Amino acid sequence: MEFAILGGLGLIALGIVCFYGIPTTMERAKAGQVISFQYLQPHHEDAPRSFETVVDKYKVSDSMRRHLNATSGYRKNDPMFIRNGNLLLTEDGQGQVRQYYTGRGIMVRRHLFGSVAKKLAPSVG
Repeated sequence: MEFAILGGLGLIALGIVCFYGIPTTMERAKAGQVISFQYLQPHHEDAPRSFETVVDKYKVSDSMRRHLNATSGYRKNDPMFIRNGNLLLTEDGQGQVRQYYTGRGIMVRRHLFGSVAKKLAPSVG
């Protein structure tokens, strides 16, 4: 009887960890993993991104960052915009592919059995 109760509690705990994920960083994320995070973006009120699959990660050198800052028109006159970290390419549940600077992601969680959790999760982000 005690074994059944402990086993049941263990399965519940495992389910919670699998769905809510374990803490990590965007720098540690690897292709194929499913992550949720909050992205520091002043114009969109740090909207949470949930159950996004990591497609790839690109290293952005300091010289490349300086080049982008000098030549790119994207948010050129926005003093709040700072390129920091590497680029993480993700795909959300609707198939939209997005790029995020790894230095701007907070509260990052990696979901165990992410592909299953992604199918069960409500559409968010």
